[in-house]
Amino acid sequence: MPVLNDKPVSSDAAAPVLQLAGVAHRYGATAILTDFSLSMARGEHRLLIGPSGSGKSTLINLICGFLRPQEGIIRVSGEPISDGSEAKRDAVRKAHIAVVFQALRLVSALGVADNLVLAARLADRQPSRSEVHDLLDELGIADKAHARPRQLSQGEAQRAAIARALIARPALLIADEPTSALDRTNAETVAAMLLRLADVHGTTLLIATHDERLRPFFPRVTELDAPAPGPAQ
Repeated sequence: MPVLNDKPVSSDAAAPVLQLAGVAHRYGATAILTDFSLSMARGEHRLLIGPSGSGKSTLINLICGFLRPQEGIIRVSGEPISDGSEAKRDAVRKAHIAVVFQALRLVSALGVADNLVLAARLADRQPSRSEVHDLLDELGIADKAHARPRQLSQGEAQRAAIARALIARPALLIADEPTSALDRTNAETVAAMLLRLADVHGTTLLIATHDERLRPFFPRVTELDAPAPGPAQ
């Protein structure tokens, strides 16, 4: 079950970027999350760590509004994303959240720069070409602006996916297992880069991972344990 090492959720008018209070979710008889609470202030960076099956993916899907919790409430920038219609949850996610998925999900038919433009427009932003270029330059892939995803190395594709997330100017950036396929040196490089970019862009960063090598980079860590199976039926 989750190890809860966070302060109780505050009702202060200055809303945290992310609040989860009393969240519970089950699959059949197995409790993935039970009375789970978490609060992240603007500009805070946190590591969510646990083995496979501990609920990391479920928690990301709940935070993003892809799933609804069976109990509890989740707010992003003060707006509830744990209830309401699918359209309402989509609107909250679009306004406040960007995700770098483990499968990077770049649009294969578009070049890197056009992937960023599309992501921004989906978030109701109209970025200038100079903004797109500057962000790609910041990530060291400005020379790949017109390359298709299949023409990129794994590292370049990951940087493109990070740029695509940041172009939406999210309040909350979630990275799902960003270092699982990397050696130690590259894993440390990616962790440091994500932290630096989050600071520069004023974004709250949540990394979900099983990679213990990332612990030294994060003073705030939330641990998830593999759930115990429910009683036999």
